[in-house]
Amino acid sequence: MNRKILIFILLILSTLLIYSQEMTSYSVETYILMTPESRKQIIEWTESSGGYFLRDSSSQLLLRIPNELIQELKPVLEERALKVLSYNMTTRSLDFERNSTQAAIASRQEILERNLGFLDEADLTGTLMLEKEIASIIQELEYYKGRLRVLDNEAIFALVTVFLTAPQPDKPDSGQSSFSWLNTLDFYQFIRREFR
Repeated sequence: MNRKILIFILLILSTLLIYSQEMTSYSVETYILMTPESRKQIIEWTESSGGYFLRDSSSQLLLRIPNELIQELKPVLEERALKVLSYNMTTRSLDFERNSTQAAIASRQEILERNLGFLDEADLTGTLMLEKEIASIIQELEYYKGRLRVLDNEAIFALVTVFLTAPQPDKPDSGQSSFSWLNTLDFYQFIRREFR
């Protein structure tokens, strides 16, 4: 038992040494005034920088860019968009969550190994109960391993949400038509009278 505790502690310490630098997740939310060409340029910059896009719709771009390029993002948007209307960057440390996830994996693996050792000694009822417990532990292990992969991805790639706004077309200065006979009509009165 002491050997398992020592192995567990060594696993945690080695993990802490490997990830001694703080692991940070970046998230950017920005609203830009854009043209179809600026949307294309932002996607091209993302892909040429080693990033990728998750969503490309008429109102939103959802991008993942390498964390080391996060400081370059705002100037890139300002250069390619008509105007950056707002830009909000948040950061989050991943260290605690990553360490907690790794500890959960280590403890589940220890329980799994112990339960697998009991299988040889168990009777039919005990075997069925152990198999149910083992299946549950494996499911938890897969969840935590997946969560660890997500955290590792967040430590490498920043999440960028770009809300896209197209420029509004210019409205005519006056409500006057170049056809003088049209200017004599009261359109709203005509609509009210015809559709009562």
